[in-house]
Amino acid sequence: MTIPYNSTKYANILDMKEEFSLIRKNGESLYIYKKNNKIIFKNIDFQIICNTLYLCLYRDFPKLEVLFNYFKNIAKISNKLGISIP
Repeated sequence: MTIPYNSTKYANILDMKEEFSLIRKNGESLYIYKKNNKIIFKNIDFQIICNTLYLCLYRDFPKLEVLFNYFKNIAKISNKLGISIP
């Protein structure tokens, strides 16, 4: 996952979904894992997994949040200055 690189939860979910095929069943979006078609997720499942990963990472590695905030501030400063992120 790309959390330390200022990636959002939304972007992480999109990365996870790349390993799944989307199908529609009864108006509902279902995601079938490409390597094992018995693994089927709904959108809410990806959100739960992503939120759980964030909670575990920040609990077990509290300095990760400091690093994340540092990169977030670098991005804000770079945007204000109109420069690319180094």
